[in-house]
Amino acid sequence: MRAPLVLPALLVLDAIVVARDYPLKDAFVLAVLAAVALLCKSRAHGVAACAIVFGLALGFYRQAPPQLEREIEHVRVGGVVVSDIVAQAWGDSFEMRGPGGLRYALSVHERVAVGEHVVAVGRLEPFESSWRDLARERGLSARLVDAHIVERAAPRYEIEALPARIRASAGNALHRFLAEPDATVLAGMLYGARGSLPPELRAEFQDTGTVHVLVTAGLHLGVIAALAAFVFARLGFGRVPASLSAIPLVWMYAILSGGHVPSLRAAVMATVALAARACGERALSLNTLALAAIAVAAIWPAWVGGASFALSFSCVSAIVLFAEPIASWLERVHVPGLFREPLALTFATQLGVWPLTASTFLVIAPYAPLANLFVVPVVGIAMLGGIALVATTPFPTLANLVARIESWPLAWIEGVVHLTAHLPFAHLIATPPPDWTLAVYDCAMIVVAVLVRASASR
Repeated sequence: MRAPLVLPALLVLDAIVVARDYPLKDAFVLAVLAAVALLCKSRAHGVAACAIVFGLALGFYRQAPPQLEREIEHVRVGGVVVSDIVAQAWGDSFEMRGPGGLRYALSVHERVAVGEHVVAVGRLEPFESSWRDLARERGLSARLVDAHIVERAAPRYEIEALPARIRASAGNALHRFLAEPDATVLAGMLYGARGSLPPELRAEFQDTGTVHVLVTAGLHLGVIAALAAFVFARLGFGRVPASLSAIPLVWMYAILSGGHVPSLRAAVMATVALAARACGERALSLNTLALAAIAVAAIWPAWVGGASFALSFSCVSAIVLFAEPIASWLERVHVPGLFREPLALTFATQLGVWPLTASTFLVIAPYAPLANLFVVPVVGIAMLGGIALVATTPFPTLANLVARIESWPLAWIEGVVHLTAHLPFAHLIATPPPDWTLAVYDCAMIVVAVLVRASASR
């Protein structure tokens, strides 16, 4: 289990956090350690020093926009509506790009359109402590609440607003041909828009540990990457051209689906995996995971250290470390091959994410492995059907036929979630554990993985 890139990746991530969140003296100490490492004149020390310097540079010079620290009354903010619009009873909520590239979250009492230029007056507030990290990841500076629009101009061509327009068009198509909650569940799978999901169903997805299927992230980008590589291979492309040709489609989907933090991060990881496959390496390994972490950190250092970042990489790390040993054990106990891989992936994923999930959402989902075993394999089918439904919208008869077929996998997913959520003790409230316990758990899992692989190689 050689993985020479793991230590440099950890050093880059740690240096970013020190430069971004700690006093300047701590960053200075880290820089001195890097200089000392360079004096040792060994290759390993040189790589470590370069990783530290690279991380410090990213943390200092690629910082997120400053966030508001205090409330300000009667603020006038203008800009372009660039995000999806969440319709509320009292108005609309959305994100706006203002002067200087600053982004704001707005809640106004009027209805707006994607790409519209608006000027709103309201109360500018800092984000609550529980939302500050997420806002920093998304590049948001503040939120304008209880606002009224005082000026507006018709939507103009804005390249940044184009993906939101496409998603709005897709949402109209889904709601035209599918009933609720099917339309919203499918919108969540395709591009993460689940704002109108009924609270009871949202809670059921949360209690069963399946809410991740409604967030465009690794599972969804993995489906697109696998589908694209498969199609190119069937068209006669070799391994290298098929893998490399799939990369632009992965990024196109990530951007069109909203360019959210999880989808962009998953696009980076899928790109690294496809590039590794093109080079004849394993698509998923500790080395490719470490390289993906460095690439993600270089694109936007504000992602490093957040709960979403930790969940993504914990999930993939657990798959790399435990999926094969679990699959081998299932083979020894004579589990049929049809169920072996889904079970191995499900149990490996849960080993990686359940402590973080409990700590982040304060809920323990004891039936998450069971629910995900029956839900995750169907998500890819539902996504393909959803894409086909949107594509056939200009032909209503064909779209109605696709919608009827699409209702089957959606009914399966919703039924599994509903039944699992109503099992005894399906909703357990968790108390946030100390951070050190999560670190101990992660270290223990790494030790277990090393011992399991060592025993398997004897």
